[in-house]
Amino acid sequence: MACIVLLHLSSNVPIFEEAYGFVEVFSGAGWCSRVMRTGGHATASLDILKGDPKPGKQDCMNLLSDSGFALLLTTILNMKMDDSLCLIGLVCTSWVAINSATHGRTPWRPLGNIQFPYVRDGNELTARTALAVLVLQAMGACWCIEQPRSSLVWWHPRLRALLRSIEEIFSTAWWMGHYYSATAKRHICWANSKKIGRLNKGVLTKQQRKSISDSGVRTYPPRFGIQLLKIRRQLIDTRVPPPVVPDDVAAKDLQEFFRDMPWDDLHEDSNLRDVLFYLRGNTSLNLGSWRPLFPTFM
Repeated sequence: MACIVLLHLSSNVPIFEEAYGFVEVFSGAGWCSRVMRTGGHATASLDILKGDPKPGKQDCMNLLSDSGFALLLTTILNMKMDDSLCLIGLVCTSWVAINSATHGRTPWRPLGNIQFPYVRDGNELTARTALAVLVLQAMGACWCIEQPRSSLVWWHPRLRALLRSIEEIFSTAWWMGHYYSATAKRHICWANSKKIGRLNKGVLTKQQRKSISDSGVRTYPPRFGIQLLKIRRQLIDTRVPPPVVPDDVAAKDLQEFFRDMPWDDLHEDSNLRDVLFYLRGNTSLNLGSWRPLFPTFM
């Protein structure tokens, strides 16, 4: 909430413009975004591969950076509230079975061997993704999180708590080989739309599996993007609506509501404190009457 308020009070950050009909997070080559643009939808693609930071500057395409998470929030806040879809292909390197000997994750020990930087990064990235999905759900947008079938990311405490807090959640699994991927690769997806099952095209035959390479691939094939485009409207129309705001809360002035919110959870697992400091240091920030509502020390 504090991050969103700071973005709103920054004159150099446009938000609530309802500019995007499709947002792809961890987009890689961005094939889904390309297909959506071809279908006439304004898109935004976020991925570290697209980053080109100037010397001494943060990489805003790295969602582990302060500017990266701020950009993610800004992009989400500029989605069309009733006509948008967000696809999140969360980085799976530290969550899949093939790396289990190193990352050490299990359902009862989901944070794994945190002495390894890539495991700590995976934990923080997942926690930040959970916060982003929380904003998406509050806005009424349609969203889906995709992972390889062996991923243990669903056991991350922050993500698990989020999925449990939403009224209805739907999941499906499919073989990426059906979309002419370089690998057969089984995938799973959680979403707030009951039509997400339209991604599942059934089982792969033995002959189909033999015709597919075993080489690794970390990008969605174009045909997967085409299928998303085909079912986009159905996904949006069957999404779980945002939570209803109680009348007593809705009657409050925005500053009064913000003042009554506790600061006891600073989301240390998301390193959100540094993001707040980053946004607070914006030279185009005009706090005005909001200034007394922000703590002078954290």
